[in-house]
Amino acid sequence: MKFVADSGAFYSLLSPGMAGAAKVRLNPAPPWFRIMGIGGSTTTYYTKVNDIVLAGHKLPPLEFYVGGSDTGTAGLLGQNVLGIGDVEYDLPDGHIRLFRWRDCDNAMKAYWVNGGSWSELKIDPRSERDPHTTATVSVNGTSLHALFDTGAPTTSISSGRVPGSMIRLW
Repeated sequence: MKFVADSGAFYSLLSPGMAGAAKVRLNPAPPWFRIMGIGGSTTTYYTKVNDIVLAGHKLPPLEFYVGGSDTGTAGLLGQNVLGIGDVEYDLPDGHIRLFRWRDCDNAMKAYWVNGGSWSELKIDPRSERDPHTTATVSVNGTSLHALFDTGAPTTSISSGRVPGSMIRLW
């Protein structure tokens, strides 16, 4: 089954069809919680998936929201999956790697570089309240706060010249 990797989603989501096929137990989400998208909003449920294998690795039990439209995918993998450890987005080769760095503070982390150039960006600390991958970037000499969102169809920069303007990168 295919999932959309959406680093801009704070949580993972199962489509209603996938939840039905997997016969998971649906619990009502709090009444104030709604999933909103281009087509409007929808009632939402949540479930706990105890047996999930991603790229051949068994993951700990994870909670998923259930709702939205069936779009031909099983759902979205959000930050409660993509944030389990360090993540590498190798978009040109179509890979996302989850791993944990241990005892390698001085190691060359750009292991794929073979004599070419590369750059490094300091990622902001993440928290349960703000789980997204963000960093400060510079666009034409202006510092902006960037959110890296693999689910966004394009890169966008918020309008206005206010401190804390946001750029969404994919």
